[in-house]
Amino acid sequence: MTEVAKNNVTVGNNNNSDINNNNIVADDNNQIMLPSNKLKIEGNEALKNEKYEEAITFYTNAIGLLKQNLNNDDSKNNNNNMNKNMAILLSNRSTALIKMKEYEKGKIDATNSITFNKMYFKAYWRLSDCEQNLGNFNTALDVLYQCLDLDKGLYGDPKLKEQFSYTRKLKSKLYNKFPQIHIEKYAFSDGRKKVSAYIDLPGISKVRKEDILMKCESKSMDLRIHGIDNKCYRLYAPELWQRIIPEKCKFKIKAEKDQLVVILAKVGTQDIHSTWEHLRRQ
Repeated sequence: MTEVAKNNVTVGNNNNSDINNNNIVADDNNQIMLPSNKLKIEGNEALKNEKYEEAITFYTNAIGLLKQNLNNDDSKNNNNNMNKNMAILLSNRSTALIKMKEYEKGKIDATNSITFNKMYFKAYWRLSDCEQNLGNFNTALDVLYQCLDLDKGLYGDPKLKEQFSYTRKLKSKLYNKFPQIHIEKYAFSDGRKKVSAYIDLPGISKVRKEDILMKCESKSMDLRIHGIDNKCYRLYAPELWQRIIPEKCKFKIKAEKDQLVVILAKVGTQDIHSTWEHLRRQ
């Protein structure tokens, strides 16, 4: 099992006898509880009360105990359970670090959390959050896609449907956080049935089609391209030269030219006045 990264948060020793040994303890309801679980609960309570440094201390001590158990237990089932618990602890500590704006350290914990349990969605969400706050919007988007790639569709676990749905919502929200650069330069051509705009964008061939959003209405168009240099490149036409047929409009990528072509379907192609002088009205 991969060790937790060495440059994780370091805290002082805790003298509590439950922490210095691995004795099983009982909670208030006399239910058996491992010391690491007890520490996790205390950490969660501290996190809830916005005592972030205290929460980090609890989680760090719990992680230390759980690492000892992982090293001492050869049982496969027990190891699987402990790996899942380790993923939760690391993700929780990442949350506390994010609250303290310690994004690099939070990123390490979230990454390690995924190492212990690749199906722990919150770790992907935390990692994406860290990358966003570090200005790495492309990487933040990649992390969410990495999570969505776990979706097996009809063959997947129906219990995970809600978490995949939430991940998609996070992806949509992330689009709005990309700094925008307005596209002002493009080539333009007017045909009998369509109008085309040719946009040269180095790196466009590597952009996922899902990350290119084009919204067309009868007299407007809004094109947003996410995933190049941590920016959103936008071509916005609040008033097109003439009306279009939104459902017939599209875009395509010419990878060999690093070019994106916007194709707008014209209305009234038999009308002599359907000629376009520009893409949009100034």
